[in-house]
Amino acid sequence: MDKTSGQSIGVTAETTFTAEAADGSVTVTFTFDTTQLQGKTLVVFETLYDTQSNQIVDHSDLTDEDQTVSVPVQPVDSTSSNR
Repeated sequence: MDKTSGQSIGVTAETTFTAEAADGSVTVTFTFDTTQLQGKTLVVFETLYDTQSNQIVDHSDLTDEDQTVSVPVQPVDSTSSNR
C-alpha cells in the first residue's frame, strides 16, 4: 500500500507455513519493479488463512512502522547522454 494515498500498489506475495508456536514469524519475499515507486513510502498488509481458506487474521495498519519501507530515489546518471 502507498502510505500517502492508502492505495494498493498491486503487489502480492504469499507463503505456506505450519506454525510451530503461538508467536513467531515467517519470511515472505516480495519481488517487483520499484521504478515507478521511487520516493514513496510503502506499508505491507497481511492476511492469514487456515488450511480451509478461512481468514484468521487481517493486519492492515498504514501507521505500522515495523511494516513500512521507503523506496529510495535513484540518482540520475549525469554521464550518460541522450543522442
